Amino acid sequence: MDPAEPSQGEPISEAELAYYYHGFLSALRRYRSLAVIGWVVAAAGFLSLILGWRTETSHGLLDIALSVLTVTAGVGIVQAGVASLDAYVRVPVRELQGKRGEVPPPPVVKILELMAEVAAGGWQEAFAALRQLRAIGKASGFSEPP
Repeated sequence: MDPAEPSQGEPISEAELAYYYHGFLSALRRYRSLAVIGWVVAAAGFLSLILGWRTETSHGLLDIALSVLTVTAGVGIVQAGVASLDAYVRVPVRELQGKRGEVPPPPVVKILELMAEVAAGGWQEAFAALRQLRAIGKASGFSEPP
């Protein structure tokens, strides 16, 4: 099933558009930002630890602790992004809306499949989902979120 093929059938409602497209796109963007920022912070902490040992200055417990805490903070930022995205893709929205018997519009079906891939996958699937979700939105004529 090609994510770029145009949708046929019943139109997507504003609430579905807001949750499945705009909300999921925002969650993926937030995840990407937090992942990049977190790994940059962790790398800076690790680099400060490595470079600190190469210089001729004395190394106190405070220097080591600050470097380790910086690495820990970076990994914590990444974990916050992962937890945020994971929470978004695992919410059982269809059941909460009481639409168990209804067949969702084709773009929503594709987005639900994409959410399942992200929930079962890792960072590579999340980064790929961002590109696929944009293709679904472009093919379906969805507006970009603000």
